[in-house]
Amino acid sequence: MKNERINRRWFKNQLEKGNILVKCNGKYTDDYAFDNAFNFFINDEWTKATAQKFCDWYIKCMHLYGDKSGIISGSFASCEYWSFKLKAQ
Repeated sequence: MKNERINRRWFKNQLEKGNILVKCNGKYTDDYAFDNAFNFFINDEWTKATAQKFCDWYIKCMHLYGDKSGIISGSFASCEYWSFKLKAQ
């Protein structure tokens, strides 16, 4: 598995085409009890990522790395962690 930086323009284009699936690996606030009550928003299901959820600003601030043909990891502001992958064509 490659672990390289993902080009944001490529990612955004794939997102706008509807080719990206996402699952949340965790979201953290300063309220541990709240986060824990919602299991840190972790999910095991791959769902379609939308351009509305991951807007230009969000992508610009996100650290994206991994393998374009495998799993892409994304972290936002050290408090949100995501896994992305291309949906099967």
